[in-house]
Amino acid sequence: SPSAAAGASGRAMTVPALRRRTAQRARVLVGTVLALVLTAVGTGCAATLPAPPPAEVAPDADCLADDVLAALQGGGGPRLSGRPGPAAGSVPAGFEAVRAVECRWDFSASPEALRVLEVTHQGDLRQLLRALGRPSVRPRPGQPCPAMAELGPELFLVAADGRAVRVAWPHDECGFRLPDVARELAALPVTGERVLDRPLR
Repeated sequence: SPSAAAGASGRAMTVPALRRRTAQRARVLVGTVLALVLTAVGTGCAATLPAPPPAEVAPDADCLADDVLAALQGGGGPRLSGRPGPAAGSVPAGFEAVRAVECRWDFSASPEALRVLEVTHQGDLRQLLRALGRPSVRPRPGQPCPAMAELGPELFLVAADGRAVRVAWPHDECGFRLPDVARELAALPVTGERVLDRPLR
């Protein structure tokens, strides 16, 4: 009958549309699953570590402290004592830094002394603080890493009253420092430099 033909024609018209809709939904579902898998894999590759404990607030920034000199030498060098320094940590809550003091190893020292170049930076520290607040990346089992050591500067943040905290640099899964801190530090104006010697005798 005409009505039956119309019904059949109506059903025939909707089948392609249903197929297209089904195929579209399948593509969306596959895309969603793939995105979730990639997100999970990416998260697993970049698992982060919790922030280190807050750094101890010291009376001042001391680039010649025992712990600082040992860190600048990669844990080697002569054994020092009598001038311990604060352990590196995260920036304590409420600590308002107005300048950054960078301690760089100076290889021109004589055999009788250890020499450090102290570089003071001032300016807007917000980007530097943001870089220091980045989490370190957790090492992965079997992670291939270069067989090399990284000897970088040590860094203090200093408040207006002179009190200072020695801050830890965030690192990647191989233990190398993330480049953000060095980049933001280099962008800050240098307002002072001085050479410091620590006699060995």
